[in-house]
Amino acid sequence: FLKCALVSCRCHPLMKTMETLQEEFRRQGFVKIPPSTFSLDTDTITSLRQEFSNLFAGDYSTGIYPDEIHWRHGISHEHSTREICNGWKASHIVQTVVGSEELGRIACGLMGWEASRIGQDDVLHKPPHSNPVGFHQDGTYISDNFCPRDDNCLTMWIALDDADEGNGALQYAPGSHSWQNESKNDVSASSFHVGDEQDHFTSLREAARRAGRDEAEVVSSVQTVPVKVGEMVVHHQSVWHGSGSNASSTRIRRALVIHLINGEVTWRKEPRPHYIYGRYCIRGEDFLRDDFFPVTYSRSTTNLVRTPWLDNDP
Repeated sequence: FLKCALVSCRCHPLMKTMETLQEEFRRQGFVKIPPSTFSLDTDTITSLRQEFSNLFAGDYSTGIYPDEIHWRHGISHEHSTREICNGWKASHIVQTVVGSEELGRIACGLMGWEASRIGQDDVLHKPPHSNPVGFHQDGTYISDNFCPRDDNCLTMWIALDDADEGNGALQYAPGSHSWQNESKNDVSASSFHVGDEQDHFTSLREAARRAGRDEAEVVSSVQTVPVKVGEMVVHHQSVWHGSGSNASSTRIRRALVIHLINGEVTWRKEPRPHYIYGRYCIRGEDFLRDDFFPVTYSRSTTNLVRTPWLDNDP
């Protein structure tokens, strides 16, 4: 399914490129991955687009429901942004990409991890005339559940359509991952879905104010990152990001978003993990079970191994 050229040797000519990507990632909190390092092939893109339609129609090839479904055919507004959390559990096709060893290797290279696990995914479909997505940090939903918290999560945003300012491409506040803001440990306090009359920069302004930054300067520094179909942009758990409305009348903006976590994290003890994660925290255990958080990649320096069933044919 994947077309992916990876750096595996220090003498490889792409090594300098990867080191450059690491530096940009650490400085800005996000980086666009060049197609020479990663891209999805045409067949995979076509398969994923069809599978997105199947998932939003309630057709789950594995027989397992996703953890969250934010859009229902015949019930939800046609122009609402559609989201499914953990589509990999419901779809063999999505699982193949989300559980890719190659993506785990890239994540470990950028973050310095010894191993990676699937934290969650997001199946996103942003139709024409859909609303913006409010600025937020992924760490509020994901990183807060685990120990150690710092640098335990990486987001990989893969475009299934060309995305630009016209149809609501990703927007970032550069360097905001380094702001000294304490996590609220409160999912309800983090803005994501935004109404028709709401400003999707509101939470970014509030975060800038708490960090002692000039709100106007922060908003003016926001960068829109256009990506071509099949390309990927990667961001840190603490960088503030969102997206504008899809102002197009004809163009869809679909993306498969993969949140990988450090394979060696454990559950936080107090308070109990929240959001969709708490349901998979077994009483008396502090380790993550591969059944729910499979290992996608591991170096030889760790006792963890890639979860075998990820490579089984459906």
